[in-house]
Amino acid sequence: MKHVYVHYPQGTGEQAGRFAFCPVCRTKLAQQPLGREERPMCPGCGFVQFRNPAPAVGVLIVEERKVLLGLRRNPPGQGKWALPSGYVEHDEDFVAAAIREVREETGLEIKVQAVIGVSSSFLSPQAHFLAVYLLARVVGGEIVAEDDLEVVRWFSLDGLLPEMAFPEDVDVVADCRSGDLRQIPLA
Repeated sequence: MKHVYVHYPQGTGEQAGRFAFCPVCRTKLAQQPLGREERPMCPGCGFVQFRNPAPAVGVLIVEERKVLLGLRRNPPGQGKWALPSGYVEHDEDFVAAAIREVREETGLEIKVQAVIGVSSSFLSPQAHFLAVYLLARVVGGEIVAEDDLEVVRWFSLDGLLPEMAFPEDVDVVADCRSGDLRQIPLA
């Protein structure tokens, strides 16, 4: 599995998602050097707007040489297939986020078994994710497409995959197919 995925030309949309005014004291922000680049900083209270990746999880669920995929309802990747995935919320760890996202999107309850990869994904100037990929098995529930997915289906690891939304997911499935899936077991 690669570790960095770039989906758009770097340097485009540099101002996307930048504040014009301080969210703390409402003073107009000014570009100031900090570290290796200029960042929006507040001359009033010292607030600095950093552009950090959003933490996310992707979950590989495999049963009897079949992988669970969902047809995405919304961007990014709308109309294409992907592993169950989503953001890590501020009040949960990455394992809890994986369990919640799979339940919300597929109706299934899972047991997370291992970390199988970490990647930086630059999807667009507004969407940069640091994704932890996890291996899980189904322990309950019934399949139903909900939340961000229109359809949830099992696909054979030995057959062709449908059109996938993210090359990161393609690489994870390919590693699983080939037996090259590295795993860091979780207790």
